[in-house]
Amino acid sequence: MLFETEKKASLFIEYNGSELEKDGKKAENLRAYFCAACGGWHITSKNLPVEKQEELDRRVDDMIEHSSKKSKEMKKAQEDIDRTCYGYLLSLPLIEIGGKKKLRKYISSHLDSIPQGITVDRIYHIIKSLPDTIFKSEQELPASIEEIKKQAEALYDEIPFENLKGEEMILGYIKWEFIYNRKINLYVISELENILRSKKLIK
Repeated sequence: MLFETEKKASLFIEYNGSELEKDGKKAENLRAYFCAACGGWHITSKNLPVEKQEELDRRVDDMIEHSSKKSKEMKKAQEDIDRTCYGYLLSLPLIEIGGKKKLRKYISSHLDSIPQGITVDRIYHIIKSLPDTIFKSEQELPASIEEIKKQAEALYDEIPFENLKGEEMILGYIKWEFIYNRKINLYVISELENILRSKKLIK
């Protein structure tokens, strides 16, 4: 019998104790345990001595910890893949390409440029989440040129250069953090790039 959670398995033992005792088991000695093969919870099929039950509990705890660690590793791996996808997409001339349908068509004709480790299907999935503002060449101009420069300088101070090695990583960070996540005005981004060029951090 498979249960989705430990709580459900424990409740089954609690509410079916009398029936379980008819099967020659003592309900108070039964335990729920996690099955890595099934990905769910079972109840022990027979009564166990205390020391055996403690050993089983330890093994279950170890399996749960291992499963949790694997789950976290898989989640991080997927996040890394998605970040690579975003980085690749945001490195393209999105404004010139224009629109999500045209972007899919562009990618299908530039398959050789796709980074290793990511699939076209995943890229297409990410495209669906891209904000339409990325594809628009016209944005409302900030109040003044001075305001544009001020905002660009503030963004420059936020860039974690110590963690970014090389022009590609710097530009990738700008497009990921400032354009995609925070949707900073493209005029400000352009001025920020001018600042970076003046400091010879990008070409």
